[in-house]
Amino acid sequence: MFIKVAKTRVFSRILIICVLFLANSLFGINFQNEISPRNAERPKRKSTKYIILHTTEASDRSSLSSLKRYGEAHYMVSTGGTVYRIIDHGRVAYHAGTSMWNGQTNLDRDSIGIEVVGWHNKSIKSAQYTALKSLVSELQGMYRISDKNVLTHSMIAYGEPNKWHKYKHRGRKRCGMLFATSSVRNRLGLTDRYTYDPDIRAGRLRVGDVYLNSVLYGKQGATVVDVPVSIAELGGQYETYIITKGKSPWDVVGLNSKLSSTLYIFPDGRRRFTGDIKNWSNIPVGTKILVQKKTSISNDKQLISGTISYVFTDAISGAQIILTEREAMSSTILYMLPKGVKGGDGFTSHQLKDLKKETKILNGYSLAGIIDGRKSAFDIVSVRWNHRDTVYYCPEKGSVTCGDKVKERSILLGTYVLLKD
Repeated sequence: MFIKVAKTRVFSRILIICVLFLANSLFGINFQNEISPRNAERPKRKSTKYIILHTTEASDRSSLSSLKRYGEAHYMVSTGGTVYRIIDHGRVAYHAGTSMWNGQTNLDRDSIGIEVVGWHNKSIKSAQYTALKSLVSELQGMYRISDKNVLTHSMIAYGEPNKWHKYKHRGRKRCGMLFATSSVRNRLGLTDRYTYDPDIRAGRLRVGDVYLNSVLYGKQGATVVDVPVSIAELGGQYETYIITKGKSPWDVVGLNSKLSSTLYIFPDGRRRFTGDIKNWSNIPVGTKILVQKKTSISNDKQLISGTISYVFTDAISGAQIILTEREAMSSTILYMLPKGVKGGDGFTSHQLKDLKKETKILNGYSLAGIIDGRKSAFDIVSVRWNHRDTVYYCPEKGSVTCGDKVKERSILLGTYVLLKD
């Protein structure tokens, strides 16, 4: 009798394992648990009407760390196609922020949030398409969600009246915007989509980001980089600079030249945002660079259009840069501190709050080495030692110098060599 019961239990366990394996194989999903410590405190959702797709705007490691710490998504899809469970799919995850869709606000109460590692203006990896398609299909079947109600964060986020917009507006975030385009949705097996914004049509909101609106609801046969805006339509949100002979965008506006919100208007009338420019070596003289204006605020936690943000100083241009908490804690941000250089993923939110807005930062750089007397700058980064986008930071003086301005023999010991990724 005991042997028979034991055999039955073994058979049951094998059956369960087979079912789980079959489910993963069927849906093509490699699940891993990274359950947030906040999971247990989150309430159960009473209804589930939508799936909201996000982009993390950061790397795998920093994205997972932040999402898990704060419980800001139900799932995260890594660049390798692994799907991480963060908050139980039946509970509330605070991923939607200040949100509205078809008159309904606070969409956290009625939606599942999926964060995809990547950037709003760049295509995701093939493995991510496969995993995301399977995950979305599984959730749609579970909660009976139509293709049309698989939305993006950029579609539902909205902003309250502020310095630049005197009205409630759509366009606070571009997060996940490419998931709204027909070409991407087709790859995800989604055959239906919204062709208009119901809240703008009803007059509840106004368009605050013309480019974003064209991506979400424009003619889907056209490329999303054809920006149908004039300077007047930008409503004073930007400061304008002009490229002159012998000057590059970096020379003119520094780090701002690479921000996704920076707009380039070429002499022939073409308009391109940073992420849509492929040939940086051939930006013609006379090109206008429109850099989004930033507010001047202290470095306490600030609620800017519903997002916790921090202000720091671009180490190259000296301009003030506003970062969301997630961006500020990303490994792609380097902080120039009195005792050296530290990546954003090495900070807690409380430590960030203690930093002053004068703290210099670099985005998209990594530490190549330190001048310690044993190796020269050339030994550390070879021929790139005197390139313009190689940066030298000397904590002793608090100085930041670009490679094309540095004199090799005058580099002090303890200077950090930072290389653009």
